[in-house]
Amino acid sequence: MRASRRRRWWLGGIGLGAIALVTVRYATQRVSWEQPPPPRSTRIHAAPLCPWRDPQADLAATFPQADHWEPETRILSGLRLELARRLGRPVQPDESALRLYRVSAGPAPLGVVMIRRVRGDYGAIEVVVAVDASGKVRAVRLQRLREPEAVMKPLRETEWLGAFRGKSVHDSFHVGGDLPAVPPSARVTAGAIAEGVRSLLILLDIGTSPRALAATHHH
Repeated sequence: MRASRRRRWWLGGIGLGAIALVTVRYATQRVSWEQPPPPRSTRIHAAPLCPWRDPQADLAATFPQADHWEPETRILSGLRLELARRLGRPVQPDESALRLYRVSAGPAPLGVVMIRRVRGDYGAIEVVVAVDASGKVRAVRLQRLREPEAVMKPLRETEWLGAFRGKSVHDSFHVGGDLPAVPPSARVTAGAIAEGVRSLLILLDIGTSPRALAATHHH
């Protein structure tokens, strides 16, 4: 009798233990299922390269004698301190390298073309800057912008865009100063374009220095 009771007690204990184990496993699984996934690591990516959308039209307007152009990349990541000092602000991720296009007529180099996105009031603006072999701006063209007509009209005028011609890295590019004034509605966008051109000239000046030439990577 006692043996039978012990056996029932023992079997009952095993049953309760099994139930407890299943309950713990189920609870553990529920907790793991209900927990939110771990946050993804955040990485800062450089802005994508701005394409040169119409080389033929731009070259016809800026270097009409050109018969050849070739892309080139200059690595500037080792010159960030100098870049920040010259730019007067922190270096942006997409300024660790300078993408340019060497333009030539036969064996004679004519200059370079650089393209950059800047931020206007209503979205990105794509600026094309042609620079001659002496480092002076030959022309500035706006290949894409989303600003309303009241903003675009004064910025597309020959008087305003033409004021960039002949400027170099040593100019201030101040709207209302060495660049013509624009209506109040266009000031922010005009300032962004002017700063974009100035920044490209600084990047080009540093990128063609002897220190940068040693780290140049050609494509």
